[in-house]
Amino acid sequence: MAIVSIADGVVHVELRLWDKILAVHGSLHIPLTHIESAAAGDPPPVPWFSKLIGTNAPGLMAAGIFFTSEGLAFYDYGAGRPSLVLELHHERYARAVIEIDFPQTPEEAAGMIQAALAAVRSA
Repeated sequence: MAIVSIADGVVHVELRLWDKILAVHGSLHIPLTHIESAAAGDPPPVPWFSKLIGTNAPGLMAAGIFFTSEGLAFYDYGAGRPSLVLELHHERYARAVIEIDFPQTPEEAAGMIQAALAAVRSA
């Protein structure tokens, strides 16, 4: 799980310590100009046998870097929980799927990113 913030045109996705360990990855810092879209909802399925590094317990959780048909993807979520889905370009990952930590919700995080994207694109 993570908390999302935006500062100086960069989206900061701060993972909890346990998630960093399971994902074998640190927090994400993505320039707004590299985000195509942000949405909240059910995470896309993790392809079977596609884990590059991290943890995958099918039907329970996924944390780490996975191969997908779109390219590499970063997953950090528990099954059955709505997540933030970021579609990216000019980044290591084509997609990032992140479970959002209370008190934030995936909808709030997606709305915050969408508003920042609209401001950047209109400038």
